[in-house]
Amino acid sequence: MTLTALRPRNCVLDEETHTYRWDPEGENIQMAISVTGVIAAGKPKVDYSKFPEAAPRGTHVHRCMEALAKGTDLPDPVSPEGIDCSEWFRVIQEVPLWGHVNVLACEFTLTKKRWSLGGQLDLLVEKDGKRTLIDVKTKSAKWELPKPGSRYYADWEKTMQGYKAQAGAYADLLESGDQAEPCWIENYQTLIITPTHHQWISFDGYEASHAWADAWQTYLAHKQANPF
Repeated sequence: MTLTALRPRNCVLDEETHTYRWDPEGENIQMAISVTGVIAAGKPKVDYSKFPEAAPRGTHVHRCMEALAKGTDLPDPVSPEGIDCSEWFRVIQEVPLWGHVNVLACEFTLTKKRWSLGGQLDLLVEKDGKRTLIDVKTKSAKWELPKPGSRYYADWEKTMQGYKAQAGAYADLLESGDQAEPCWIENYQTLIITPTHHQWISFDGYEASHAWADAWQTYLAHKQANPF
């Protein structure tokens, strides 16, 4: 079986407003919610002012990931906001992935008009005839994988549920979103990048699908309870 890159779909992510639009040069329909918005529904908002470098660093490391996936020149390790991401760049370049897999999609935008939903998956790769969906996360130098029974493990399990839901959402959008093509995914992984090391976290499609279904139902319930 020959696997080729996915064909881009007729939708875009407006980076400035972080909104998704279907058929931008025609109908130009804006989606009501994003995958990350669905997963965050009903949860306390994160005070990003406490971590001012986190979001721009994450965005810049994703730029590095995209360049590695597409085989283009890497961006300057210093982000447009002046944040030095050199160590995160070094770690992600050392991941034994680039050049060893066939990249089917990278920063791939997806919509589902009938749900008014949009999202953008990080990576879809193929090796030995099997597809793997990968979501990339960045963490600080202090981060480490919590151990079962530790004081942080309960919070980590909630975080993991979000990771699974996000992967499940992208799989659903690939299979049943606008202009969907058959795209069976065998493996689901989150790749965490810190300035000292990387960490793979794996889960199966059953976990991802059920986590996404739970997140979507929670979002609908929250929306009904808070219509404005």
